[in-house]
Amino acid sequence: MPRVMLREPRGAGLHSRGLELSRAGRVEHVVVVDAVDRLEVGDARLADGERAHEAKLGAPLFRARFALESWTMPRSSVPASSEPMTRGTILNSLPAAVRDVWGYEGLRDVIARLPEETRAATTGGGYDALSWYPSRYALDWDVAKMEGPARGDEEAFRRSVDRGIDLGFGRVRRAFLSFATPILLANRAAELWRHDHTHGVLAVDSSTREEGRSRITLVGHPFVATALSRLAFAEVLRYVLSLSRARNVRESHAMNGEALVVGLTWDV
Repeated sequence: MPRVMLREPRGAGLHSRGLELSRAGRVEHVVVVDAVDRLEVGDARLADGERAHEAKLGAPLFRARFALESWTMPRSSVPASSEPMTRGTILNSLPAAVRDVWGYEGLRDVIARLPEETRAATTGGGYDALSWYPSRYALDWDVAKMEGPARGDEEAFRRSVDRGIDLGFGRVRRAFLSFATPILLANRAAELWRHDHTHGVLAVDSSTREEGRSRITLVGHPFVATALSRLAFAEVLRYVLSLSRARNVRESHAMNGEALVVGLTWDV
């Protein structure tokens, strides 16, 4: 089925056009691909097309694209690559998160600091949230944020990470997180990691969960390579847990040999 791109200002016309195409059976998948009123219609099959479209198109369009993960590619579609790869759904929220935290001027600053390859792949017209991209692209965004509008401020950087979760994983997994307990998240952590990343081994020790403590270990992935990437990964874990039923979540992290160990604590 051919890909179709619709471009027009945010509003009822775009919503109704997307639903019209869906219900007519002319498209199988609708996704907003950036934060500037662009709707993309492609060929990834949904389990329940009409219901999914109604759920997405009823929300502001720059938010709607993140509701797709429930219908994305099966694990068998993971690319065979020696380079660590990450789902586009993970990178998808980065531009909007930067814009929300630092405005369009901050977004322009970050994009200008990206390596040419990363900038073209993650901000160009060919970007596809349902494809896979080198995990190092996420690290490039982290560096550009910290050296750019964050100005080396760790708390400002953390806010951008948190906002990215709000617009990405937190939105896609909203229903799950609304009832998730720390033990449920711990049980699903490795599965969630494998869904979005081709490399790295994530392990969870939740034996002290009743005391409000857990330890997560990541090894064999670029996210453990630098102090900044370790900070970003640890903040992702802290913030995701805070979106569940855990309260006042804190994190600490350190390297143990080649493994990154993140300690999480919360109020019980």
